[in-house]
Amino acid sequence: MTFFFFAMISHFPPFFFFKKKKMNSDWSFVEEHLPDSDSERTDLALSYIVHAETIGDISQRKPYYDVAFKLLLKITEGGTDVTTAYSNLGTMYTYGFFVTEIDYFKANENFLRAYELGDRRVASCLGSMCLHGNGCERDVHKAIEWFKITAEDGDVMSIFNLAQIFRYGKDDIAPNKKVADYLFDLLKAINQGKNANNGAVFHSHMITDTDGNSVTPVDADGTPISVFDEDGNII
Repeated sequence: MTFFFFAMISHFPPFFFFKKKKMNSDWSFVEEHLPDSDSERTDLALSYIVHAETIGDISQRKPYYDVAFKLLLKITEGGTDVTTAYSNLGTMYTYGFFVTEIDYFKANENFLRAYELGDRRVASCLGSMCLHGNGCERDVHKAIEWFKITAEDGDVMSIFNLAQIFRYGKDDIAPNKKVADYLFDLLKAINQGKNANNGAVFHSHMITDTDGNSVTPVDADGTPISVFDEDGNII
């Protein structure tokens, strides 16, 4: 299973390729050699996560996830303003990664803190939590509001979740074939590479330009495609 973490410069990042190198998984050693800034410490935590993902034997990944988890806890407990520390800690609480109990309440808390600090990318995670009632009250209306934020930024999982809600209906949200078809057509266009910026590429959970920045989908004439009208309502 591939998990999705928030990099410093992109949303759910594409696969990273690193030269495999020996990383010290002894927490006492790591703690004694910590970088000075929270930003550098967050990057270090991400490097441990990425390293763990390169290890074929899943049972051997735990020590590296453990270091990453302890680093992120140390950073966030200090009240950092590095949003990716909160968003990645939220991801670890969501899945556990062999090092902590799954705790949706703590995941939701960290995603909310990241959003409060200006990271719009976590809105997709918050939408999923509202949709399923994980770590918060189940509320499809709030889920839609969260998904709208990242859907407008080109996040395909948010667009897909919105499409599913309107295809089948959810709670008191009635099915709406017109909206669902529009959103699924938008996903097809993105998947086929019909989006903005020359050289833009489609990754498993987002569209990015060649620099790893998310881009807004456009139609064949280059006009940005919005899922919502000027009043913020679903088209």
